[in-house]
Amino acid sequence: MDKAAITDRARGCLIGGAIGDALGYSVEFLSEDGIFSRYGKTGITDYEKVDGFAIFSDDTQMTLFTAEGLLLSGEVSPIRSVESCYLDWLKTQEGRKKVIPDYSRIATEPRLNADRAPGTTCLNALYSYKRGSVAEPINGSKGCGGVMRVAPVGLYLDGEPEEIGALAAECAALTHGHTLGYASASVLAVAVNLLAIRGLPLKEAITSALTVTELLFADKPHIDELGRIVRRAVELSENPPASDLE
Repeated sequence: MDKAAITDRARGCLIGGAIGDALGYSVEFLSEDGIFSRYGKTGITDYEKVDGFAIFSDDTQMTLFTAEGLLLSGEVSPIRSVESCYLDWLKTQEGRKKVIPDYSRIATEPRLNADRAPGTTCLNALYSYKRGSVAEPINGSKGCGGVMRVAPVGLYLDGEPEEIGALAAECAALTHGHTLGYASASVLAVAVNLLAIRGLPLKEAITSALTVTELLFADKPHIDELGRIVRRAVELSENPPASDLE
């Protein structure tokens, strides 16, 4: 695949993620009953806009800061570069009138310099200024704050799947120390690479990404649980339960 095609797919992946995020952000803190009560029996089907624009959450913000960290890495290791960008992202969540970043270039962008109710795990981990890693977990969190931001790893690296999975896990482990918090990031980033860059079919990409991750973290607790969860998700995608919306 030529460079232009890869760039187009990478752009599509990031924009697609932001689009889905913006649709879901309006209902992020609502229960299922609350969603149907507010939007009717079909649920939310269009954006709630502010000044004519759909608003995305901290998920998209951190995804873009991950991408920037990878692009700025140069002579700095990718994980340290990503960490530096996350620390500048942290400043954008503090309600400052003007952010003066130490490293990032996008932290001054008004559309990113906005409080989007980020998860407390990410905030607390970054405020601690400790360097969480797979080898030295910063906490026991298995929330989604790590996996939701690592798609750019699969778009950026053009190496072996194991390398992609390992870097994605380290990006997530900066803030999420439980195996399910960082190994899930490996599955996502490898799957993104296999889909967007290598052109594998969806099911093959997911199952292959899981296999890579299981081998990478075979010695970690709960890795078998991750395998069961992902395989169950694949199974449900092929045989979905009856929906009340039908």
